[in-house]
Amino acid sequence: MKKTWMWIIRFFAIIGIIVTGSIILPQQTAYAASVPGPVSVVSVEYYEEQIVVLNNNNKKICFATETDAARDNWEVIDADSGFFTTIDMSWLSPSTENVIVVKGYEDATDAKARVTFDARPTKFSVSINYSNLDTLLAADPEQNIAPLVNIMTSAGTGNNPIEFSDLEWRKGATGQWKKADDLTVNLIEKYQVKGADLYFRIRAVDDVVDVIYGGNKVDFDDRRIDGEGGIVSYFKENSITDLIGVLGTNYPNGTKGRRFSNEAKVKVAKKPPATGYGIDGSRFTADIKYGKEYRVTLGTGESSKWVQVIDRAVKNISLSDIVKSTGVSAIPDGMISRFPAMKIEVRNYATSKSAASKITETSINLQRTIDDDDIKVSYLGTKNLVLEIPTASPTLPYEYTITKQKLAVGEKVDLAKAVWSPVTKGTAIKIPSTKAVDGGTLVVRQKEIKAKKATASSAAVSYELASTYVTKDIKYPSVPEIVDATYTFIKGYTSSDISFTVTLNALDKEPFEKEVKSIKLGNREILFGQVYTDAAIDTIDVTLKATDLSTLANCVAKPLTITYKNGTVDKTSIKLTIQTPSPASSLVVTHKVGTNKGTKFEIVTPKAAGNEWKYVITDAQITGVTNQDMIADKAVGATVVPVPDAIVDDIEITTGKYLTVFEVTSFGNIMKYKSVQIEAKYIK
Repeated sequence: MKKTWMWIIRFFAIIGIIVTGSIILPQQTAYAASVPGPVSVVSVEYYEEQIVVLNNNNKKICFATETDAARDNWEVIDADSGFFTTIDMSWLSPSTENVIVVKGYEDATDAKARVTFDARPTKFSVSINYSNLDTLLAADPEQNIAPLVNIMTSAGTGNNPIEFSDLEWRKGATGQWKKADDLTVNLIEKYQVKGADLYFRIRAVDDVVDVIYGGNKVDFDDRRIDGEGGIVSYFKENSITDLIGVLGTNYPNGTKGRRFSNEAKVKVAKKPPATGYGIDGSRFTADIKYGKEYRVTLGTGESSKWVQVIDRAVKNISLSDIVKSTGVSAIPDGMISRFPAMKIEVRNYATSKSAASKITETSINLQRTIDDDDIKVSYLGTKNLVLEIPTASPTLPYEYTITKQKLAVGEKVDLAKAVWSPVTKGTAIKIPSTKAVDGGTLVVRQKEIKAKKATASSAAVSYELASTYVTKDIKYPSVPEIVDATYTFIKGYTSSDISFTVTLNALDKEPFEKEVKSIKLGNREILFGQVYTDAAIDTIDVTLKATDLSTLANCVAKPLTITYKNGTVDKTSIKLTIQTPSPASSLVVTHKVGTNKGTKFEIVTPKAAGNEWKYVITDAQITGVTNQDMIADKAVGATVVPVPDAIVDDIEITTGKYLTVFEVTSFGNIMKYKSVQIEAKYIK
């Protein structure tokens, strides 16, 4: 039915044009200049807190709140020239919803248009999460900060939430409001230099009738954002004098727009100062703890991204891990493989509440190495290891540590436990064997050097890590060893020298001594000879000269003092007995004719326990026998016959031969003897 009436109205309008040349429109929007009609709200402009109405030939416009309108209590203003009149609404309370009623003063129909002016959103806050700022800066510094912004507000709905693009911002309390897209991550970084206060608000949205001009629908929302104004200014700018085909009929009632929200202040804090951290050039760590992040650029060109330390238990990061963050395949350890030159940057990383701090940079030179030949190790017997580093000085200090166990191939020192001793002079250092234990490892390197600024009297000193190290197996040399022995030399009787062998080293050990310096018996030096043999086990064959031994005073089992060239002294291994020869005692022996043949003798003198009797027959008499003599020495070539009993009978012998009876020790030394020429009367 409504559509039928609309066609009838349009029909009469056409007739009116034909007959009168005038336009006849529906009552609520009469464009003719002669008859005032109902006014229409064409724009609820929350930006300017005003309503724009289509005058529709009214010279005055009436408006009131819904309450006042019910009491017929109206405000009346003169209509603006042109199509529209602007009514100020800034006097309305922004904290409550208000309904405004508008009508034409001259409109005979007394038709009214209602507009709902929404309340301002009461809950609105903004925060900036700085944790991803670097990522956005790296991707595109001119992009807006939408990914960093958190918005909390009572405005919007689940289907149509308030987003970053719905906001406006300004710097400081008096700055110019700008659209959200103008706030870039690059600007935020600049504001962090000194800090800044930013203000945000949910931008107002006007509720405007459709305006079609030049074949396009006008976007008054964009015009507001760009500061170009609302519907009135648009018509003036474009000099629009005819509403036909331009103005739509979807007259707004305010519900599709919104007020500005309260302002939310966000303090962009000044970037915190650079964070301090240290390098432990001895353990090869950087004291980068929880809450910090680092990145590194190697002298070889590789670099890493920022690496955050998120474990609260972490107290430091190894330089190996820092280098590893660049993605290089070969990871140095600073002990065997050297660290490259590098620049380490450290800062407190950004969080949801604070920006990243300023950056602290530390540059580290290419790690030094040392030459194995510069480290000289020797031993003082088994008591001391001697370390000598000729290049060591106060300006080029070295240091050493000792492991009690030998380091295997590829095994490394535990830097967390190692205790280093400094070496600042090129002179020899004695390290006792209680510290430098045999079988351990001596580890030597150049000490860490702290950076120093130049002074009037000294040049600047650059920072240096401790160098890579060299290792020396601790192998104390063997001391000479002699098998314990006691030698007897009898003056005027023993003609041969006395010899013994000195073993200088054990297998796989170096000998500490290679030469005998002197040999003494008491205070008297003895002439000796020595022959050194270089082999897997080195030896010295020592010979004591008989010509010199014969001049020594008699003694019994007296130890020799053997002194070696490097200072080793042996006072216990070799004992020497020096004697003058003792005449053998006389045996009492009786001779008789043999019972059956030959001769017979009886030994009258009893023999000592353990001794034996023996006899020989020789052509010559045996005389001058001593206790040091053996039968073989005195009866060369004679047959020695054992004597089991005191009486020996039937001994075959010829007249004139000599029969000698001996009492000898178990070693063969002659203790007693009797040598008698056998006469015919004793032979049967």
